Amino acid sequence: MLQIVQGAYFRPVPLTDTLHRGVLYTNLRTFDHQALEFMFGRLLPSTAFDGLRTLTVEARERLETLSLNGTPEVLVATSGDQLLDEIADVIAFQLNVVCVRDPNTARRLIALGDGEAARRRGPASILRQTFDATVILKDEAIAELEAFVRELVALERSHYEAVMRAVRQVVSATLMVDEDPTLAYTLMVAALESLGQAAEPHSATWEEYDHTKRARIDAALKGIDDKSRGAVRDAVLANEHIGLQRRFVAFVLNHIEPCFYRKEAGAAIRPIPAQHLRKALKQAYAIRSRNVHALTRLAPEMFLSSDRSDTVWVEGETLLGLEGLARLSRHVIRNYVTRAPKGVTKNFDYRSALPGMVRARLASQYWIHNAAGFDHKRAPVYLNGMLSFLIEGMSGRSETGLVDMKSVLDRIEAIAPGLARRDQRIPMVGMMALWNEFAPVDDRRSLKKKLQRLFDSDLSEPSMTAFAVALLAGRGLPWGLDALHALSAARTSERSGNSAQPMPARIDAALNLLVADGLLGRGDRDAGLAELARAVETVPGLDDLVRFEERIRAGDNPTLDLRKFILSQDGFLAEKADADPSDTVAPPDDE
Repeated sequence: MLQIVQGAYFRPVPLTDTLHRGVLYTNLRTFDHQALEFMFGRLLPSTAFDGLRTLTVEARERLETLSLNGTPEVLVATSGDQLLDEIADVIAFQLNVVCVRDPNTARRLIALGDGEAARRRGPASILRQTFDATVILKDEAIAELEAFVRELVALERSHYEAVMRAVRQVVSATLMVDEDPTLAYTLMVAALESLGQAAEPHSATWEEYDHTKRARIDAALKGIDDKSRGAVRDAVLANEHIGLQRRFVAFVLNHIEPCFYRKEAGAAIRPIPAQHLRKALKQAYAIRSRNVHALTRLAPEMFLSSDRSDTVWVEGETLLGLEGLARLSRHVIRNYVTRAPKGVTKNFDYRSALPGMVRARLASQYWIHNAAGFDHKRAPVYLNGMLSFLIEGMSGRSETGLVDMKSVLDRIEAIAPGLARRDQRIPMVGMMALWNEFAPVDDRRSLKKKLQRLFDSDLSEPSMTAFAVALLAGRGLPWGLDALHALSAARTSERSGNSAQPMPARIDAALNLLVADGLLGRGDRDAGLAELARAVETVPGLDDLVRFEERIRAGDNPTLDLRKFILSQDGFLAEKADADPSDTVAPPDDE
């Protein structure tokens, strides 16, 4: 929001103008109580000399008054929460202070006094300055904050979003250094890693490779000629080149400026030497990985020593402590902001980034009639939408279950004959078959004989589409139990991938139920129960279906009305074991 409200992504149309005002609780102190002007708005320091200090923030939010089609916008303003939160986080990050909107959080974190004793307890004993009772806001810091904000909002959109995520994560991490130091450390490493995702590390040298691994490989290469030895080393380094740890280390080192070891290190306690930083970064990444994958905690030396030092000695190794990692994070992110591309990102619609906006799928009846963009790749989605709405109509929950699909059906007649592969045609074939089965007689399509024969041939072979059409149309299934069992197995495998034909869940479950019924009927109990379990797990939490499974496993012979089940109607499970068998559907015996 901080970038959006500056107006770079607005059209030349009238804008709304909303003033958001909030209170930020902080340890910043100013001697001049005049309002501080920034590009995002104003900060008004409190005049209180003692106790918790506050900044009243005023930020203007402007949004377009007209939508893209020229009608008045529905949204004229947001709550302002995200904008004020972003401002608070940027202040906290850039100035290395507490700046939060919750007074209780500020009271819990900020040291109770300015003396040395107060800084030896709680979070103030871990991070330098961040939680001190008083941090004087100097003119130099004000100018640096304004410069940072201006550079930040000038970034191309993707870089702005990446930086804001990293900034907010670093700030969140600092707020928990006392409560959960391991998570705080992990979050700071992850913040830097997130910015380095697009960075490509330089090619590693053999001397940079892990010495233990290097020794093993060199020992195995003894007696091999230099050319072959070099080829093996190059192959090993090529694999190492894309390692996540190497990418992280390379990104951070590439964003270190000389001032990190000079001016910025002036007040630091045991700042890390440049020669040790690469190894310390590898250790930091390893700490992050051990926490993420094995929940390994930080060594107590990392947070129990109260000297707020950059580095910590742990088991013979010099590691970046929480203070050192926090200082490094601020340095790297600031340099990233300075170097990242600036400008307006074309085709970015700011509305997509407004807070409080959610995206939901339209019910299928509102889009399955639209032929724009319809092709064989989109046909599976259209078929699923058509089946879903048709089921709503058959159950009585919708008046018709059909919409006017003339333009889509025209496209099917034009596209399908030119598709050589049956798997590309079959969703369109299913849509045409369903239309001609359920549409009013006068609206049904009369296909050319050659095309009708092709469609009939496609539907004669086992497939989920053909199964769904036959099931809803109430036709007998033309395939035997073994063919249905094979279809069920293929469908189970297909649904585990990314290219499965989307289908209403109860149709998938109906296939499992039919196969289970057939397998149990011929005495294959284990396979039948496995199919029944798949049906239950396809529509999880359905009490009657769970009860049906339990009764089958107990040796009962309950009856399930498959049509009611598919249509999501109540009473699909008969309570009496001797219910009318005509209510059930079972596959034909194999010939």
